[in-house]
Amino acid sequence: MVGGRDLARVIQVDETDAVLPLATSTLQTSGNTKLDTLHTDLAAVLAKIIAAPATEATAAAILAALSALPVRGADGIVTCSTDIIRPADTTAYTINDAISDSTSAPTVGGFTFTNAVRAAGRSCVLTDLIVTSSNPAATALQGELYIFDTAVTAVNDNAVFAVSDAEIKTLVAKIPFVMGVGANNNHVHVQNLGIGLTAVGGRDFRFLIKALNAYAPANAEVFTFRAKFAPVD
Repeated sequence: MVGGRDLARVIQVDETDAVLPLATSTLQTSGNTKLDTLHTDLAAVLAKIIAAPATEATAAAILAALSALPVRGADGIVTCSTDIIRPADTTAYTINDAISDSTSAPTVGGFTFTNAVRAAGRSCVLTDLIVTSSNPAATALQGELYIFDTAVTAVNDNAVFAVSDAEIKTLVAKIPFVMGVGANNNHVHVQNLGIGLTAVGGRDFRFLIKALNAYAPANAEVFTFRAKFAPVD
C-alpha cells in the first residue's frame, strides 16, 4: 500500500502491456556496461510486475524484488552473499565430510552465488571471500569452498564429500579457509585471490563446502559465504 492505495490498482495493465518484449536482448544499450546491467536487473523486476500486477505490484513485493538485486559497488564489484543453515543436530564432522543444509535433501544443484557476472557467459575475477559462522567454537572450522560454473549434485550434510568425474570438470575454483575464533561467532577473510571465472549459461556460480578438520557444529549453525566478484567484461 502506498498512501492508502494498492499499487496493483494504480498501475493499470491491459493485455497489450502483458506481452511487452522485456527480454534483455530487446533492451537498448547505452555503451555503459554498469548502467546496462542495472537496466537488465530492473527490467526483470518490471517484467514480473507486468506479468502479475495483483501480487507483484504491491509496495512490499517491489521492495523485496529490489532488495534481492546484487550489491554492486561504484567500481562494479558485486558482493554475493549466501547463508547455509545446517541441520538441527550437533553431529560432528570429520575430515572430508560435506557441510550442507540437510542430511537427506540438500539444496538442489549446490548453493548459489547469484548474479555474480553482468550477463550470461561473462567473466569476472573473484577478489576475496568472507566466511562467517554463528558458532564461536573453540576449535574453529577448517574447510574448502568448491566453486562450479554449472549446477552439481548436492551432497548430504555429514556424508563423505564426493563429486563425480563429469562434475569435477566444471570446477572453476577451490578455496581453502581457516576460521578465526571470536567471542560471539567465528569468521575469516580470505584476501588477494585473483581467480578468473567465466559463467556458463547464466550469471551464477554454484558451490559446495568440505570440512578439512574434525569439527563440532552447533544445532542449526548458520554459515555465511560472502564473495566479491570484479567484472572483466
